[in-house]
Amino acid sequence: MDDAIAQFTAITSAEPERAQQYLSLTDGNLEQAIQLFFDTGGVDMAAAAPSQPTQAASQPAATYRENEDGTITVDSDDEAERQPGGSNLEDDEAMARRLQEEAYGAGGQEEVRAPMARRTEALVGPDAAWDGGEDDMRSAMAQQMMARQRRSETL
Repeated sequence: MDDAIAQFTAITSAEPERAQQYLSLTDGNLEQAIQLFFDTGGVDMAAAAPSQPTQAASQPAATYRENEDGTITVDSDDEAERQPGGSNLEDDEAMARRLQEEAYGAGGQEEVRAPMARRTEALVGPDAAWDGGEDDMRSAMAQQMMARQRRSETL
């Protein structure tokens, strides 16, 4: 291990105590220790580790009580999980129904819009040149539109 500390300090220019910290964190793996050193900016790992447990770690996540028969009952700390009747778990079928009702409403039918009316359009470029001139083109288009309209009315 002394050889690894010497190599670590030679590469990183860190103190031997700091080399020992990083090598102990990486279980003596020199390459990982050097990578960790450069990734963390050479932070003192002894100072970075909390010396006292935090308040959240010292308090239990959920309350519990010991029953008369010696068993321990753990209370849930989430009020939404508590359901009257004992079981906190919902079976798969009930959950699927509940989710479907939430997504689609109680009736299971979602609103459908009315169908869109069919439209027919003819695209003609601005420089379309027909043999008879612009007026003949407009009258031909009008005749086509009227013929299409008559066909749609008979269907």
